Amino acid sequence: MVTIKGIVRFLLQHKLTLLGFGLAILIVVLSNIFDLDPFDRLVVLFNSVEEYEIDEIFIGALVFLIFFVADVILWHRDQKVEMEKVKIYKAMIASSHHILNNFLNQMLIFKMTAEETPGFDQNILKLYDEIINDAKQQLEALSSIGEVSQEAIEKSIKPGA
Repeated sequence: MVTIKGIVRFLLQHKLTLLGFGLAILIVVLSNIFDLDPFDRLVVLFNSVEEYEIDEIFIGALVFLIFFVADVILWHRDQKVEMEKVKIYKAMIASSHHILNNFLNQMLIFKMTAEETPGFDQNILKLYDEIINDAKQQLEALSSIGEVSQEAIEKSIKPGA
């Protein structure tokens, strides 16, 4: 089913193509109204510069331009895929952060119970605090990496990073 939102999204995604289509239609209409022949003018231009062999440069430039545009399209497609990966990564980190924070908060209940238990070893509570702080620091480091890559992720959680 075609919706207005879908049509608008399509138009925004293909605005340059639509602009090119509009310009092409405009050239055809103006050529017919004013009895112009743009192709004949282009042929006359190529004939006038034939003695300088510039027409081969135009053909070479056209070939280059076609491959350049194809390369830009492929690069853009790769960038979209990478951006989707970053979005997924950030959503995963946010979810993991939420789960681990809930876990750490629940572990505080155990700590409070241990503190209230007579004769509980205070060294174990100190070790508990160190472990919890280390986990929080690693989680914060993982959440704040700038570049999403395997190396950056591994580096962010290394001890002393």
